[in-house]
Amino acid sequence: WTEEEVQNFQLVFRRWLGQTRFNLHLHFTHLECWLERFNSLTIIAVVDSAAQRELLRWNHQLNELLRSHDIPVLVQREDQMPFHMTVLGIYLGKEFSPLPRDHMELFGEAICEKVAEVSQAHGTFGTTATDPVVLNFVPEVIVPK
Repeated sequence: WTEEEVQNFQLVFRRWLGQTRFNLHLHFTHLECWLERFNSLTIIAVVDSAAQRELLRWNHQLNELLRSHDIPVLVQREDQMPFHMTVLGIYLGKEFSPLPRDHMELFGEAICEKVAEVSQAHGTFGTTATDPVVLNFVPEVIVPK
């Protein structure tokens, strides 16, 4: 982006922030495990459907405003992970390592199975406007050698 485009984006984004009322209670309903690339895995806590709808509504409002100022929105929110909080990201090796040991498939499935077990065992957790998010469990993950 040019400096002018960045300044235009900042102006539009600040205007949207000033006009949008943010009042949202987040409840995280479950954990998900995503194999994002051959060498990366992300564990996320997903917010409930009510928060998904509200966050998506805000996202659409912002996108409409950006487009009305000729600022492109290249990736739609619906094409991404659901709204979430990242709990853990794991990366192996270099970004484009051809080495088999750097491929997450070797043990990513075992990690994702353990994450699903933890998610089912612990259920919903959440916040109010004044409470911090606290994850009170630590999944035990055993990485095969």
